[in-house]
Amino acid sequence: MRGRISCHQTPLGLRFIVVLSDEREREQLARTQRLEAIGQLAAGIAHEVNTPIQFIGDNLGAIGDQVTGVRGAVDGYRKLLADTAAIEAMEEIDRAFDIEFVLGDLPVAVAEAQAGVDRVTQIVRAMRDFARVDADRIETYDLNAALQSTLTVARSEYKSVAQVVCDWGDLPPVTGFRGELNQVFLNLIVNAAHAIAATDRRPGAIEIGTRHLDPWIEVRIADNGCGIPEAIRDKVFDPFFTTKEVGKGTGQGLHVAHQVIQRHGGTIEVDSVDGGGTTFVLRVPVEVASAPQSLTSTQP
Repeated sequence: MRGRISCHQTPLGLRFIVVLSDEREREQLARTQRLEAIGQLAAGIAHEVNTPIQFIGDNLGAIGDQVTGVRGAVDGYRKLLADTAAIEAMEEIDRAFDIEFVLGDLPVAVAEAQAGVDRVTQIVRAMRDFARVDADRIETYDLNAALQSTLTVARSEYKSVAQVVCDWGDLPPVTGFRGELNQVFLNLIVNAAHAIAATDRRPGAIEIGTRHLDPWIEVRIADNGCGIPEAIRDKVFDPFFTTKEVGKGTGQGLHVAHQVIQRHGGTIEVDSVDGGGTTFVLRVPVEVASAPQSLTSTQP
């Protein structure tokens, strides 16, 4: 079992050295990365759910008031049904309860409330789909749908800085470790958003494309953010390497992504222009032939 010396820097600027076995290092990398992702998701989901819930509550309150007005108007009309000379009185009731406004506004309020409910449902479904999978289980799934769920979950990270354009290819069902690939997609999408946020481009652009290149599935995630300087480009997959400020990143996201793709028997490549954006190209087999060793297993 090989050992490793890793140098870390805490948010307070303290530096310390840890000696980890390969097994312990892999376990810690995977665990820390998952906890970091869960924290990001929890904050993002709370923010995303708050907005639709707020206008659901506002609209439902308005609907309640308007329904009371409609009820009063209907009751008044019923009393006048037998009186054919009651036109003026009926118009008076219309004015008292503002029936024209109510009848025009009620469908809009209901539609907005329903849109909010649909949005919350979509977020919850995506979060459940993202979080429920077992990282150590091979399963067959729709990779395009997995990417779409990840986009929904990560929306709070990119919505204020970038527009996302998707080009979904016609893909066969993919067999592999869905939970781990979801984590890779999340890391790359969040990194793309952060790269754009580091520039003055508003809105920036994140482009995601998939295609079937038998026996491979190719996924491209591109951004027009700050890019990666050529001098450090070959280090981006190294453990603990990061260009972010202290406390902003652990330098483990791309390293874990590289491990996950290797576990699938695939490849991950990066093409970047300093100041001009970055493209990650992932290729994974349509079907993982057998279950390779997990990220937390011991390797010689």
